[in-house]
Amino acid sequence: MSRAGLWELCSGVLAQNNPDKSLTFHRLPSLYRSIEEKEWTLEGFGFPLRDFGMDPSQDLLVLVEASRRIDTDTEQPCRIHLRSLSTGKPHSMAQNPVIICDVQKVNSPRDISHTIQVLADFLGILFSYSDVPENELYIWDWKTGMVETSLMGDDVDSFVFMSRNEVMVALLGVSLSEELAPILLTVDFKKETRDKHLIAEVEHGISFRYPRFHSQVGMVKFEIRLDPVPTLGSQKVPYYLAQNNRVFAACLSIVHDNRLKTIMLLAPLSTFRSALEDLTDDQITVDWSAWGHTGARVLTPGQNPSDVWVCYVSGSKYVALRKMSRSATPLVDVYDFYQPALLRNLSKPIHGIDYVTSPNFFEAGDIFAEEVQTSLPYTLQTLHLTDSKFTQGMAVMCTEDNIIVVDVRNNPESFILHASAHTL
Repeated sequence: MSRAGLWELCSGVLAQNNPDKSLTFHRLPSLYRSIEEKEWTLEGFGFPLRDFGMDPSQDLLVLVEASRRIDTDTEQPCRIHLRSLSTGKPHSMAQNPVIICDVQKVNSPRDISHTIQVLADFLGILFSYSDVPENELYIWDWKTGMVETSLMGDDVDSFVFMSRNEVMVALLGVSLSEELAPILLTVDFKKETRDKHLIAEVEHGISFRYPRFHSQVGMVKFEIRLDPVPTLGSQKVPYYLAQNNRVFAACLSIVHDNRLKTIMLLAPLSTFRSALEDLTDDQITVDWSAWGHTGARVLTPGQNPSDVWVCYVSGSKYVALRKMSRSATPLVDVYDFYQPALLRNLSKPIHGIDYVTSPNFFEAGDIFAEEVQTSLPYTLQTLHLTDSKFTQGMAVMCTEDNIIVVDVRNNPESFILHASAHTL
């Protein structure tokens, strides 16, 4: 990997920018899905690049142009370029290959970070500011260039698409007890007004509540992930994972006993879909007992995940480094929440894979105010990284078929583990 700083991992394609301002793409192989390895480079975009995202299933490359300094009081234009991932030329399906939106004025392009997500016809970009209070989430129909909705709020930490008309937004907002509390808010953006409005003014949203945390627990950051898989017919592969079986990950960073810790919640999309289908008239909140107890699993990783190399979920899998001594062989835990395979193999387990079906508990008065139990089953396989090039200074990411190990100390050198069907 190069040392230029920007990277992306989506649907089995690993991309990064280079010191010469070009972008290099590496499609990772899969033997059992008949996907061949491929590498290509795009260059000559004609503008300074601030960030990028992509959707390989639609041959879509989203380029965020670095904003120029504008002498206005509060806002400046941001140009978003829609290109072909394979050629770098304007995307043939985009009626206008450049989307322009107004974002809040900052002193430097580095004062804005971007979360870029694509699902079908819809492009979402979250503009997160380091020195401006209100983050902004825009959602467009990228083919027409029309804005679907625009939401603002200083408690908007991240978002993912759930369907063609819904997004999930991670909020760290003030609870009734006037303490910060995590909330997962689903928003039907097709029904929201197209005008820019505050997240608190959303009219078509459902809140999924966490259990109440202990009063001494501090909230730091709330990041959610739901890495996409190809839709039917989008790629020529033997099979793909059904949408409701994809695992949703909510990574909550907290301060507990004067230490930074991670509360990792994992649940298939079907958990949220079932809860939404069971809503009563005028219900706008789903309590923890209705969705999290049996539909999710809460873990506390021994080693906090990287804030940079964040693609630790893909399909139904979640990967995490196990905290070890410096002299020990690094271990990678691979969790799989694909329920049909787990239930099918319980009667005839595969050697080397643990089948976890018993619940886990959090005592009352520790992290949570009351006892919390989660019981979503999963399989667990541990990989031993015995090669000498693997050290403790690493981060791990995954696709459906591969584990990517990044040497953080010599950033950004990386090694790719091509996994077999039994490994991932």
